[in-house]
Amino acid sequence: MTETTNRSIPGREVHPAGKAVIVFGGAGFIGSHLLRRLASEGVGKLYSIDIRNPKIRVPGVNYVFGDVRNLAAFSVPEPVGAIYNFAAVHTTPGHANHEYYETNIQGATEVTAYARRAGVDSIVFTSSISVYGPSEDVKTEDTSPEPESAYGWSKWLAEGVHRSWLSEQPSRRLIIARPAVIFGHAEGGNFTRLAKLMRGGLFVYPGRKDTVKACFYVEDLLDALFYARSLNERSILFNAAYPDHYTIEEIVRTFKAAHFPQAREVLVPRWVVMTAARLLRPLALFNLGIHPDRVLKLVRSTDVLPLWLLNHGAVRRGMLASAFERWSADTLGTFDSLGVEHVEMLRRAKQGQAVLAHEAGQAPEMQPAGASQDATGARATVFMDQPGAGQGDGQKTGFRQTQTEVDILHIEEEAGIHSTHGVKSAAANKKSAA
Repeated sequence: MTETTNRSIPGREVHPAGKAVIVFGGAGFIGSHLLRRLASEGVGKLYSIDIRNPKIRVPGVNYVFGDVRNLAAFSVPEPVGAIYNFAAVHTTPGHANHEYYETNIQGATEVTAYARRAGVDSIVFTSSISVYGPSEDVKTEDTSPEPESAYGWSKWLAEGVHRSWLSEQPSRRLIIARPAVIFGHAEGGNFTRLAKLMRGGLFVYPGRKDTVKACFYVEDLLDALFYARSLNERSILFNAAYPDHYTIEEIVRTFKAAHFPQAREVLVPRWVVMTAARLLRPLALFNLGIHPDRVLKLVRSTDVLPLWLLNHGAVRRGMLASAFERWSADTLGTFDSLGVEHVEMLRRAKQGQAVLAHEAGQAPEMQPAGASQDATGARATVFMDQPGAGQGDGQKTGFRQTQTEVDILHIEEEAGIHSTHGVKSAAANKKSAA
């Protein structure tokens, strides 16, 4: 099937000029990508409200520490044109049941209460396909929700909170997306772990190869959200996933074909996986990070069809390979294995090497091993504006440069991207850099 991609709608076309955009949960994975897109397109004043540090720090964004469970004192000085509510406790399993309800439902209550106070008439809310519950059957937006987990129930109830807000005024607009597994730069979840395993040369299928796992690239999710906003409809609900019913095997083979051709695949019998789940159940009480429900998720399908997006021509089949290509380009081929800040530092390191090579009249990979001290100082200077690269009180500039150089070399080594002048130093400094 021919590879296709969506038409990208610029964020500035669907957000009111001169009004602020607030992203609750803006420090998270999806929120960081949204803010990066909006900032790059020159969309007004941007606010991120979160209790965590941002996964991707975007220049020009106002990062505000705030807890969505209590927004009574929250306000911004500008008129607000749109709210995105991405704040959630979502890792499952991984939290006590009450945590999902406290954050996800109370958060929805507080966000909509703020929207009333501030006179904001537009909210985008990310729910989850967990509202359907796991099943081998295909689920569409017309399927009745049957959540099984506390997370799924909390998201379903949070949808109701937002719908109640919508019903109060005819001028209000609400978009609810139910994302599948969203992957991309800074995701740090299942797809990042998949990339790490493939890079290591071996992927083990847990029990079966035909488990259907609905998925969507983060930038395609943003395209879908912007498309929904462009329609100017009062209420929209859609599943955020590719329509291809991708199995784990198809995902692995697509990834392998273009990026990890040497990776091997092994199938572990299903009885082994189920036995492991039973044996691990007593350990779940000790919070050791090994949970039987997480094991069982590996053999349970989430076959979700984005019927609304398909009917509107807002998603096409055959997009997974291009999604992996875009993810690779966004991370310099690392697929986030080095972490967000390391990827950015590596990007700057390569730019710095290119500049030095141009000045020396040589290609970066041809730099002689002893060429050196000037390069060390120049690369250190490149990173002075990086988060964490600054010096504390009493630190001297010389120490800052040395430590930054160590960090850069360690990053290059982990990525397998060496200039010849960095290989020996990277090996020598690997322990201290780690």
